[in-house]
Amino acid sequence: MTFQPQSDARQAALEPVVNRALAAVRKAVAGRAPAVREAFFYGAIGIDPKHLALWFIFARDTEVATATRSGLVQEIGNKMREALRAEGYPESAIDQVHVSVASDEAIHRAGGFRAFFA
Repeated sequence: MTFQPQSDARQAALEPVVNRALAAVRKAVAGRAPAVREAFFYGAIGIDPKHLALWFIFARDTEVATATRSGLVQEIGNKMREALRAEGYPESAIDQVHVSVASDEAIHRAGGFRAFFA
């Protein structure tokens, strides 16, 4: 017995939910400094919605440190969970999703996106 079609369908249904939530958070922090340069997500959310990883990328390591000290990183995490709730993401998974930040510098030092996120 295989469950792949069911998980594929759930993945396809949840990805737009996450995209809308991510767009809402990016809009909410658009005028803040330091600026989020990029944001994306990945994960086997079709298998279980708790397997969601969201990343917000800043340009420099110093910007990550500044965003952490100022509370922006915590705010991004809070806003992301609020936006997921507002969009109808499964409630039981929201507190288990992974919201992280990184810098382009850290990603570059690791050897690029594939190496950093491996």
